[in-house]
Amino acid sequence: MDPDKAKQLFEEGAIIIVDDMPVGNEFGIDYNWWSTGQKFKGLKMIPAGLHFIFTRAAVMQNKAGNSVEVSTNSGPRCGFFHFFQKREVIWLQWHKRNEILVHKEMDQEDLGRIRLNLMDLDQNLGPYPFENLDKWLSLTSYITQQIILKMQPQNVMITSVSQYLPRPYTSSRQNRHKSDTAEDEMDIKLDPKSILRFSEIPKHKFPDAATPTQITMHSMDKSYTLDYVIENCHNNDENQLLGELQLAFTCFLVAQVYDGFEQWKRIIDLLCSCQAVVNTRVEFYRNFLRILHHQLQEVPEDFFVDIVTCDNFLTAKLNELFDTLQDPSLTNKELTKEAEDFRQILTTRFRWDFESEPDDYGPVVVTE
Repeated sequence: MDPDKAKQLFEEGAIIIVDDMPVGNEFGIDYNWWSTGQKFKGLKMIPAGLHFIFTRAAVMQNKAGNSVEVSTNSGPRCGFFHFFQKREVIWLQWHKRNEILVHKEMDQEDLGRIRLNLMDLDQNLGPYPFENLDKWLSLTSYITQQIILKMQPQNVMITSVSQYLPRPYTSSRQNRHKSDTAEDEMDIKLDPKSILRFSEIPKHKFPDAATPTQITMHSMDKSYTLDYVIENCHNNDENQLLGELQLAFTCFLVAQVYDGFEQWKRIIDLLCSCQAVVNTRVEFYRNFLRILHHQLQEVPEDFFVDIVTCDNFLTAKLNELFDTLQDPSLTNKELTKEAEDFRQILTTRFRWDFESEPDDYGPVVVTE
């Protein structure tokens, strides 16, 4: 990198200071992660905007036959989203018991001291990896601060494994009188503060006074459901739904949260099952195709063969969407062309068959 450019990025970029990080832990930001060394104190030159900071605790083991310690990242991945401002500094500390990064309180005096010592600290700060920035931006371009505040867990931390509430303490005397049943043994509950708060996507939605014929119509064409979700879950802002689509995928891809994958599938199912609304939301669907194109570039070629195509979910839904976007009634020919180009890309890369449709995805018919 050009020295003048590096100096500018150092002066304008945000900084993460990390205290007490154990050697060998995984530390990452956005689409990048590393194993920490003894001199690691954080990151510098972070561009303004949305970023995901995460860690994973390491287990240090003695290698058989000698005294060398080997690090294996076996803990859950845990992190949080943050919108950085230019020259912002955040101060984090490794919490040994909970094995997460926590924010340290910092006043103006602390901030002034950190900025005064930045040049001395520079050798312990890793530079932000700009080679992957464009990829990260393409995956998060519609995620706003409003979406993060609305959908992140109440405790802010996003973890790759479910968090459960501790079971209440009972004395040995109470235990003797407690029935020893399977139900008692399974009396564990998810911590509600640790759950991602995605929108509720109805499987089928239709007007309250809908006739059986109308119910059939709204089951075949989910345009009414899409309008309902955009209006009631996203303040009538269709771009927020695209942001949620990106957030769900990012939580799965980077944070390794399976609930993100499930929500991504629900939104894909909804957007691919609409016909009537496409002519009135042309730009929305053009943006959807672009987002999906970027997302599918980040998965291995056999990923959907193992997880989705085995039950024909994604190929069936995309086939349904492509049929809609190739319909002669669609007035925007640019959208038609973009859809056809995208279908050819997917056929070439994944070798997906968009010509057949499984019976499982046929319309729901309600008789009079």
